[in-house]
Amino acid sequence: MLCDLHTHTNFSDGVLTPIQLIDKSSAFGLSTIAITDHDSTLAFTEAHQYGLKNNIDVISGVELSASVGDYEAHILGYFINPNDKYLLQTLDDFRHARKTRAFKIVEKLNNLGAKINIDDLLPNENETKSVGAIGRAHIARKLVASGFVKNFSDAFRDYIGNDGPAFVPKPHFTIHETVELIANAGGVSFLAHPGRNIEEITLHTIVKSGIDGIEVYHPSHKKYVERFYHSLAKEKNMLISGGSDFHGGGNHEEENLGKFGVSIPQLNKIKMLAETRKK
Repeated sequence: MLCDLHTHTNFSDGVLTPIQLIDKSSAFGLSTIAITDHDSTLAFTEAHQYGLKNNIDVISGVELSASVGDYEAHILGYFINPNDKYLLQTLDDFRHARKTRAFKIVEKLNNLGAKINIDDLLPNENETKSVGAIGRAHIARKLVASGFVKNFSDAFRDYIGNDGPAFVPKPHFTIHETVELIANAGGVSFLAHPGRNIEEITLHTIVKSGIDGIEVYHPSHKKYVERFYHSLAKEKNMLISGGSDFHGGGNHEEENLGKFGVSIPQLNKIKMLAETRKK
């Protein structure tokens, strides 16, 4: 039985509500998931309480962006205190920065011929209690829905990807600041999906930053990539994690839910470090 340690809800760029994610996880036979929304822990309380009633253990998590030179690394935090005041204030600042960034991206897209209303990206009073973390995925969905592009890949490749004409960088901490933020909230930090075009010198910097582990198992990783990062984690005495990176946005993601993750013994190692850190 695998524990899926990388899932998202509609409190960031996922499609499902926390309750819908729990129901989906239960239907797929999962017993443990980590909700790792971008710059947000707002889904945890609802998911945790509902999970208890449905035999799903929900781990408090978050996914943050960190700068390593010119590279933007994604860092997963597990077993964090979702009520840590400094963490909450920092995440709130990040979400506001994401909102400002979204406005700028939409302005650029509209100048390129797209017709997107920024208000359409914000939840109405009948949806989530918070705007959550608005990301490029929200904008990509609107581009597809409006017929401006055919699919997600086209949206990122042609317009909002890092090299696209509507790209706007977002502010974030350095890798050291991000690892420290997670640790100070009692959490354990992992480098997410490192198989995505990361240079050796950048990887070396991240490993030396004090980060606790590496996400070895991810849908984007080929078997040889898994073997490489599993070996690296063992060599550097780091922990390993894994997850489907589930957003609920397509059939391929449905297939991935629960197929990428770690075993209970591997999860317990992460939990033990978090408990030690909290003490």
